[in-house]
Amino acid sequence: MSAAAQGRKLSEKTKAKIKAGINSIIFTSEHKKKLLNHLKVMHSNKELQAKRLEKVKTYHKSKEFQEHVQRQSTIIEVFDVLNNKTTVYSSINQAAR
Repeated sequence: MSAAAQGRKLSEKTKAKIKAGINSIIFTSEHKKKLLNHLKVMHSNKELQAKRLEKVKTYHKSKEFQEHVQRQSTIIEVFDVLNNKTTVYSSINQAAR
């Protein structure tokens, strides 16, 4: 919860930091045009799209990504009332299968 939401006043120094951070995100119109042109080129080039898709697929198969997903997963215990058996799944997706 932020300090302002708790009823505290922000110092002028803190307000200046927040404002500077917000203003650093705003792009100039020239920068926006450059980004838009770059995105148009990327999305129109089928060869580049295929290459990026292959990289994503390779990454999703990697051990690093699987470990990340495992850390982010919610462990689910399912109790089967018919067989009195508890099964533990590493994610909701696995439990649903």
